[in-house]
Amino acid sequence: MNLFKKVLQGDHRALAKAISMIENGDAETENLLRDAYFHTGHAMRIGITGPPGTGKSTLLAKTALEYRKKGLSIGILAFDPSSPITGGAFLGDRLRMAELASDPKIFIRSMASRGGHGGLTKTASQAVKLLDASGKDIILIETVGTGQADVEISKIADIVIVVLIPDLGDEVQMSKAGLMEIGDVFAVNKSDLPHADRLVVDIRNAVKEKNNWKPPVIKTIATKAAGVPELARAIEDYRKHSLDNGRRHVVLQARASHEILQEMHGALDDLLQDNAETGAEFKKAAQDVLKRKTDPYTAARNLLALMLKGGYKR
Repeated sequence: MNLFKKVLQGDHRALAKAISMIENGDAETENLLRDAYFHTGHAMRIGITGPPGTGKSTLLAKTALEYRKKGLSIGILAFDPSSPITGGAFLGDRLRMAELASDPKIFIRSMASRGGHGGLTKTASQAVKLLDASGKDIILIETVGTGQADVEISKIADIVIVVLIPDLGDEVQMSKAGLMEIGDVFAVNKSDLPHADRLVVDIRNAVKEKNNWKPPVIKTIATKAAGVPELARAIEDYRKHSLDNGRRHVVLQARASHEILQEMHGALDDLLQDNAETGAEFKKAAQDVLKRKTDPYTAARNLLALMLKGGYKR
């Protein structure tokens, strides 16, 4: 049985191998993703983001358990600023989710950010597609936690949970306009700490209604799973709201456009790498720029036009 068929059957080893192929830029990746795409569109994608130290990982683990109580299968992608971790530290030190690791209905993968923009790698949406195609009902995506840069999660998630905690530096937290704008639901974690109620009020005052949805603020204590059922209900409320007012269609349309643009950028990069510096026109243009016969901006546009006229070869 080939790898793709095993992925469709939810085989976790096949999933792990397929995601590794994506990370390593394997030549077969595009064919795999092309086939997988037609089996996607079923899973609910939940993004979890926020500054470091807010307990995102623990909250993610407890949220996964909440969905497992409902019999749903779970895929978890956590993006790490260092190299990918295949077991130990990720399951133990980082997420404290050893209780999930042995569950056959939960797939967990840590991926390296590798300098990707927005706390995510370029392979993030591709890995999500594979999890979707494998039959996962819920996909939880945790960003690196670099603050405002993590707004990219909104491009691949159906709903974004922003996690904040009291006394992390309220002025700093509230000034992260990007995070405040992308949050569909806010979780004030470690809400047993002083000033939690004040942070709840500050968030409610800071966030604005969007598309007839006022982002709710849920108090949680992730280590005790306190507030997690309420968080799950808020997620479901948002899902229903998105379906009822047509917002989900708009989001999916924007996602499709974003994915096409990503692929166009990738194809263009390949085209340039394959043809640019070795072409006679490029060498001539470089000499003209050196001799001030033209400028690099004009030269670049002219070369690109020549390449595209010759066909979109990869």
